[in-house]
Amino acid sequence: MKFVILLILSVMFTGITLNTYGISVDEIHDSALEYMNAQEFVQAIQEYSKILEVEPMDETALINRAFAFTMINDYESAIEDYDRILENDPGNLIATKGKATILAQFECESYNNCRPNEALELLDVALENNPNDEDLKMKRDYLLAISEQFDIQ
Repeated sequence: MKFVILLILSVMFTGITLNTYGISVDEIHDSALEYMNAQEFVQAIQEYSKILEVEPMDETALINRAFAFTMINDYESAIEDYDRILENDPGNLIATKGKATILAQFECESYNNCRPNEALELLDVALENNPNDEDLKMKRDYLLAISEQFDIQ
C-alpha cells in the first residue's frame, strides 16, 4: 500500500515538472536560453511558449519571451507578456522597464492615445515605489525630454 501511495505521489510530482513534450521545464528553459544566446529569437519564442503551456505564469519565460518578441519587432506580443507579469506582480521592475521602453518607441496619435505618455505613467508609478532607482529616473527624464507637447484648448 505504501508503494502505491509513493508511486502516485511520484507520478503527480513528475507530471508537474514534465510537460506534454516529455521534457522538464528546466530543460526547455536551458534550450530557450541557448536559442537566445545564439540570437535565434523565433526558436526561443517557441521554447518559452512550450513552458508557458505548462506554467502560464512563469515570469522568467514571460520576460525572456517578451524580450525575444522585441528583438523580432513584435512589440504588441511583447507588451502582452509584460502585461501578464504586471497583472500578477505590479511591482516587477523588469517588466515595468521593458514595457515602458517599448511604449516609448511609439509615436503619439493624439493626446488621449499616446503610448509614450503611458510609458511615463508606468515609470512615475514605479518611481513612487522605488524612489532611489536611478535607471527609472533616467528613463523617465529621457521620456520627458523627448515627449510631444500638446496644445490643450
